[in-house]
Amino acid sequence: MQVITHICLETFRNSYLIANPDTKEAIIIDPAGIDTRLIDRIENNHFVLKAAVLTSPRSLHERPLRTLRRIYPVEVFCTQQDVGDVEITRMRPDYPVSLLGFSVEPISMSAYSMNTVLLQIGECLFTGDILSAGTIGDPPSSFAVALLKTEILERLHTMPPATIVLPAHGPPTTIEAELRTNPYLQDEQQNLDARKHH
Repeated sequence: MQVITHICLETFRNSYLIANPDTKEAIIIDPAGIDTRLIDRIENNHFVLKAAVLTSPRSLHERPLRTLRRIYPVEVFCTQQDVGDVEITRMRPDYPVSLLGFSVEPISMSAYSMNTVLLQIGECLFTGDILSAGTIGDPPSSFAVALLKTEILERLHTMPPATIVLPAHGPPTTIEAELRTNPYLQDEQQNLDARKHH
């Protein structure tokens, strides 16, 4: 599996091209902007773009998806029925989908949003806005923040520590690094440990 990071300079968000090196078929995770740099990466690598997969049905994906579909015959996968006027193939959280010979597992993150998922593909975890190096997403209330911290910890503890975390913002990280250094997760782990001892 080949993974190429693309930073959209318009939105400062990461998108990821994932390619099967044998077939050159590719998918894109969370397209946030379509520019000549992204098109060049697809074309120069001779990728055949087959699908776009979203961690969250955000309106900021609508325009890039429409642009992509004018250029490539991509199928769009998301947990919600629609993203604006873009036709969607609906994924069910916690039910893997097979794309390019890879298992794409949408992992429910209902503490953040009912339609938001982490995407596990091989040894990579695409986290969208949920988790970035040293921080977590920003849900609407302090109660939701506490739930999100707990849910992130529960999910991460079930995965290999060397799993690569590829977020919507910032550099890549690993599950091990986040469990060891992310202050939001360390704080919540201490709270959970304290509750277990009482």
